[in-house]
This record gives sequence, C-alpha cells and structure tokens, in this order.
Amino acid sequence: MFYKVLIILSVCLSAHTVDCFAQNKPNLVVIMADDLGWGDISLNGNKQVQTPNIDSIANNGAQFDTFLVSPVCSPSRAALLTGRHALKTGVYSVTRGGDKMRTSEVTLAEMLKQQGYATGAFGKWHNGAHYPHNANGQGFDDFVGFSDGHQTLYFDPVLEHNQNKIKTNGYIADVTSDYAIDFIKQNQHQPFFAFLPINTPHSPFELPQQLFAKYKQQGLSDLDASIYGMVENIDDNVGKVLTTLKKLKLIDNTIVVFMSDNGPAFPHGNKRFNGNLKGHKGKVDLGGILSPLHLQYPAKLAGKTKVVQPIQHIDLVPTLLDLMSLQPTEKIDFDGISMAGDMLKPTAEIVPRLLYTHHFRNTQRRNQQAILPNPASVLYYPWFAVFETDQTWRLFNIADDKIQSLDVAATHKNQLDKMRSAYMDWYLEASRDLAEIPTHIGHAKHNKVELAAHEGHISGLGIDYANKAGWAHDSINVTEPQHAIIDFPLKVVAAGRYQMRLRYNSEQQVEENSIQLRIHHQNCLVKTLAATKPNVQLGQRLYYTDEAVEQSWGYSEPCEFELPPTTDKLLIQFKKSPKTPLAIKAVEITQIL
Repeated sequence: MFYKVLIILSVCLSAHTVDCFAQNKPNLVVIMADDLGWGDISLNGNKQVQTPNIDSIANNGAQFDTFLVSPVCSPSRAALLTGRHALKTGVYSVTRGGDKMRTSEVTLAEMLKQQGYATGAFGKWHNGAHYPHNANGQGFDDFVGFSDGHQTLYFDPVLEHNQNKIKTNGYIADVTSDYAIDFIKQNQHQPFFAFLPINTPHSPFELPQQLFAKYKQQGLSDLDASIYGMVENIDDNVGKVLTTLKKLKLIDNTIVVFMSDNGPAFPHGNKRFNGNLKGHKGKVDLGGILSPLHLQYPAKLAGKTKVVQPIQHIDLVPTLLDLMSLQPTEKIDFDGISMAGDMLKPTAEIVPRLLYTHHFRNTQRRNQQAILPNPASVLYYPWFAVFETDQTWRLFNIADDKIQSLDVAATHKNQLDKMRSAYMDWYLEASRDLAEIPTHIGHAKHNKVELAAHEGHISGLGIDYANKAGWAHDSINVTEPQHAIIDFPLKVVAAGRYQMRLRYNSEQQVEENSIQLRIHHQNCLVKTLAATKPNVQLGQRLYYTDEAVEQSWGYSEPCEFELPPTTDKLLIQFKKSPKTPLAIKAVEITQIL
C-alpha cells in the first residue's frame, strides 16, 4: 500500500494539473433538448429518425422507463437544477416573470462549485433573464446562450456571453455545443459540470437545409422534416461531446445525462410518433410530461441497465450527488430522492411513490390568475390521476393502459380519492410561499437591464401583445389606449440615478407627452417619438409558426429617476392614442450614477 501511495503521489507531482487529486471526482455533462418528445429517438421506436449517439448513452449506461418532467420548460429546468418542485423555487410559468427562480435556491452548479468544480452552461437558460436570476447569478462561471424562452434567429445568432452580447457564426445548436466542448477541453484537468440545454427542436423551425431536404425526401411534411432534421442535428452534437470526452480520456470518469424538458410540441394540431401517448407539450397527460432519460457512468454503471422505478426531474440532483459521492455543504430540503441504487442494483419491482405535476395558465393581464390547483396530474404507479381544467378528475391504470384510453375513476373511487386528497395537500404546501419576483436593477457589475415587453403585465383597453400569447420576443401594441398600462415589478438594490428609455416602432411620429413613466412617486413624460422604419429579418423558417420576427427598433429620449433602494413597479402609462399602432419592445434601464 505504501508503494502505491508513492506511485500515485509521483504521478500527481509530475502531472500538469491544478489539482491531480481533484480529478478523481467525476465530471458531469447534462444535455437537455427543448421540446423533444419521448418518441423522437430511435431507441423508443421511432422509424423516421436515427439517434445513435443519444441511444448509445443508454446502451453504455441506464435507460429509464418512466421519467417525468413538467409540461413546459422553465419549471422543468428549475426542478432539474435544484431537486425541488418548481413552485417552491418561485417558478410557475414561462413568461411574465414566472420563469424566475429565487436566488435563495441552491442550484446544482452552486453545490458543485463549492466542491471545486468548474461550471458552465451553454444554450437556453430560461430561469430568469437578468442578474442575479440568470445563469451567471445562479452558479455558472461561464454562460453562452440566451435567457428567454426562445431565440428568433437560429443562424449566426447574437447570444449572451457572461452578460455581454456576442455575434456568432453557424447554426445555434452547433454554436452552443462547440462552446460546451471548448469548456470541457479548457477544464479537462479539474472536475467540471457542463450543462448543455440545447434549444432545439423548439420553434422557430430553422435548420440546415441539407437536413430538411433529407427528411422531405422521405415524404414527410415540412413540419416533421424540420423537427426530425433538428433531432438529427442534436444527435450529431451529442456525438461530438462524447467523442471529445473519449479523446481526452475522460469518458470513464464522466457522468453523461440526456433528457428533454417537456413533451413534444404539436403546432397547429399536427402530430408525430410519440408512442400513441395522450397529450403533448403544455398538457399534464403522459404525452406532455414523459421524457427520455439516459445516463452513463462507465466507472460505476453497467451498460444496458433498465430502470423501471418511476423517477421525476426532482430526483436528478440527489441521484447525481449520490453517484458522485458528494454531499452539499449546506442542508437542502430536496423534494426528490436518490435513484442511484435503482441503477447500480436494478430490480423489476416497482415501489409506488406519489409524483406530482402542476401546470400554469398563461395570462397576459393583471386580473387573470396564472396559478390554480389545476391542471395537474399525480402518478402512484400504476395509477395515474389527471385533474382537468374543467375540475374533472380522471384515473388510469398505466401498467395496462399507458395511452390513457380508459378512465377507471368510477370503478376505483377510493384510489382516486386518496390521490386527490394527497395532491391538494401537496399543492397548498408547494404554492404557499409563491410570490412575484421583481427584476433587480443597480447591481454594481450589471448596471444595464433591458426589460423585454413579455416580462410586463398589461391592463386597460387598446393594448395587447402583438402575437396575443405574449411569449418571448413579443412586443406590445398600443392603438386606442384607455387606462392602458404596462407594469414591471422592480427591486432597486442600490441608490442612484437611473436612465430609462423605450425601444419602440411606429410608422408615424408619436406626440410628446403621450407616454408617462412612473416609479417611486416620480413621473417622467416621454418626449416626441420619431417615426421608424424597422429592418425586418425573417430568418430561414421552413415551417411557419407565430414567433415574433427579429427587427430593428427605435429608442426614445431617456427619462431619469433618482431612486433609493426600494421595491416598486415601473409603470408605463399611455395617455393619448397614437396616429398609427405603436409597438413597445422593451425598456432599457441604466444606472448612470
């Protein structure tokens, strides 16, 4: 034993590493696709697309039969990163501030940083657009990607790199994957956590033409050809990551996870293969919440391991920490449990456990309620209960009926009553502390904040989101305003002078004093807005969906406010009707003193 220690010590002293012993800690790579369905990979029976690299993670490790996520992206990301239900982290929606995760939450990145890990995220964040709720504020040393719900241009996109905007070259999924690979190479001599939330196959449907053409030649629709081309591109990038780990001789000591954030999107009622599961993105049925989950860790885990025990996104942090033989440096109240034992010693026995899913209601106005107890679903295997928006509860035995074709609520009333009661207790506890999280302004190293229109709430008449739903990148149209207001909850963290200006478009000049900005008992009337001629970039969409297009915007003359540390709402009030519709894209806030 003494000689073995001497040999290891001599190797460490001669190695060009920051900390030779630290590299005994396993690395972690988590790859999350966006809107990829359970049926979008060949291992789950899809005959239209081949995903050999994604499949290889399961073949070299574990595949989970039942892995549940949330019906949409932000809640899934919050649960994945904290091991806690999204409602408890402050996240309930994908816009209007409901995507922000509380800064008091301890993310997996923060846990691993405390253990000496380098941390990087590359792709779509969507748990808060501004510091300290963005990726850099939540534990990631390096971030390249975007923080909203989607990007409008997929070729040569402008992305964020640690607070700064950068122009990139290439297809967006390739760009962010290449940054993740560079991060792995740069940190190969120390333990690292690389989070790669690839933003495809989420719309808009832009992809390399040769991939689109390949699937069109199979006789597929423009939509399916777009989606399967994007899935193939994801698989190619997964392959590049795996090849990098092999070349660096890191593959055995690296945990690699592949998953999706929710079920498949079916734009305009179109459908594709998803195992005949009921539901899709935005629904609490299995089709909306069942995701692939593949995990490989050659140092500990045998290939082609099948895990039948149902698992949820909240279980990943405890599971990964257990596999890595790490403990958080502070006590964390996880909702999830470790499933490492089910991988290392798989069994055919399923131990029933209550797993809860909740979904918000998309709202645009202050008088609408985003959070209600339903829609929701509960899994207590084999029983799967669904709480519909019409207040109806349905019950299915998914061991015999995974496609939810037969509602057995009437014949298993006692079982449904137990699950309904358990769910209502859980919902009341999980949503108890839910409150609006204001955007911070005034942080010393982050003195500029751009409040996108979709982050605001609207009220009054003659005002609406340009694309109605108010998703990311949408603008707000003002026509004939009556008591029309946009409000943004703000937290001023440092006293100072703040300059605020609107980003807007209008075919004709907007008269002076038509718009007022108000915060902390101070008002500022906006000066005349000049007419604008926006430069519109349509991108390279191969199937049309209604995401806002990219375009140039004009800037108003600035308003200035002297603000103390406070929490308040910034109000944009419209006092006169513009001659032609006025579009508001954002409010830019800069601390100048």
